[in-house]
Amino acid sequence: MQYNNEKKYDFISFDITSNCNLRCPFCLNDFSKIRGNTNVTQDTFQKVIALIPLIKETGSFYFSCLFEPTLHPDFAELLYKIPKEHRNKVFFTTNLAKTLSDEEIEKMSLSGIDHINISLDTLNQNLFETIRNGIKYSTFHHNLNRIVTVFKHTATAPKINFITILIKDNINECRSILEKCATDFHANNNEFRCFWFHDYHDQKWLTKQTITKNDWITLKEQLQSQNKRFSLGEYIDPPTVKKEGIVKNCDPLSQNPPFSALRISSSGIIEPFRMPCNFYLDINSMNEPYETMKCFAEIQSIAFLRGEKIKSLRDSKKSLEKEKDAMGRNLNRKCHRFAERISNVTLLRNLYLKVTKQSR
Repeated sequence: MQYNNEKKYDFISFDITSNCNLRCPFCLNDFSKIRGNTNVTQDTFQKVIALIPLIKETGSFYFSCLFEPTLHPDFAELLYKIPKEHRNKVFFTTNLAKTLSDEEIEKMSLSGIDHINISLDTLNQNLFETIRNGIKYSTFHHNLNRIVTVFKHTATAPKINFITILIKDNINECRSILEKCATDFHANNNEFRCFWFHDYHDQKWLTKQTITKNDWITLKEQLQSQNKRFSLGEYIDPPTVKKEGIVKNCDPLSQNPPFSALRISSSGIIEPFRMPCNFYLDINSMNEPYETMKCFAEIQSIAFLRGEKIKSLRDSKKSLEKEKDAMGRNLNRKCHRFAERISNVTLLRNLYLKVTKQSR
């Protein structure tokens, strides 16, 4: 994503539930702080989807992977609440841990949304149920096989994408996953990604399952050789590894690439990304949510101009520092050479004086 002055959002991440039916060890959520489940109401949902026209042409509106959307009892029906002309920007991510009815799958296939993301980390049953803590392998595959069958025979069905989280236990299986999904599961794309590190993760598990940069590089080469469609997320260094050149606590508006986005909870709380200050808004208190958030999109656009300027100044400063260092190194080299010349001349002079003195 590249910055432009459209005064619109790159994406809106929307949770229609506030909990998940699994407890995966790499999850972004700290479930020690999460209790119960809040399903989005019809009124809140209508207000949120009114914001879709504020998304850029190339942007997306999705049911966030923070929580499981199929836990909502009216999940499939909610897809049809979205205006048809906007559904091509919509997708959702699911773990398929809850048994879906044939009717729900049929509705998903005819919904007109762009695609669905399915979490698939391994083809090994025991490992599958360990990684996706709380899932039944049989339930997952019953859901997946029916989705594949129905979607294959529906010309306008959403595309099926798969997401695999990379760990030590499945790194050598990724080639098989890519092949299986392409051959048997009607895959449009496979995304392989590293997990983010958080303090609330099991540190022993992290130590055991974190892949190395060499693992990541090897996997990239292996996947490229298979001639199947896939994407590989960037390698994420463990917290103990310090990378040179990273500016900590820098202004988020000057990070690259910049983006403008909203995260909205199932209770209607809006958290704008990449703003100069942290704040939250309640969409339920807005009489005209579209107009209100349109104003905030314009504010973010101004904030990005500021961020671009900060980044430009920082880059200029880095360039000056590099030039200064290069000039310093060059000067040092010349000084050393000059010193060597002086030293050599001095040695020759002393030798000459010694020889001359002896000849007398």
